[in-house]
Amino acid sequence: MVWTFTILSLLISLGAIGVALKLYRGIMEKDPGDETMQKLARAIQVGASRRTTTTAPSPVPSRRSPGPARCASESARAHHHELPQMDF
Repeated sequence: MVWTFTILSLLISLGAIGVALKLYRGIMEKDPGDETMQKLARAIQVGASRRTTTTAPSPVPSRRSPGPARCASESARAHHHELPQMDF
């Protein structure tokens, strides 16, 4: 009975990986769009990479940063970077 669930879960996971690869290939084969769409995509990627590198402060003060923890909006302002201006 255990082997049945193990094999079944293995087959389902391999099927999910196959579907993910098929979707990935379908997206990668699509036309990247005109210059405006590519500029927009680059701006989104820059904004997303900056967003993921910003970490929220810990509510518990650590030994390295004594004092009260800042709220998320203060942290966002401290790590704010200007995004490139887009002309559409």
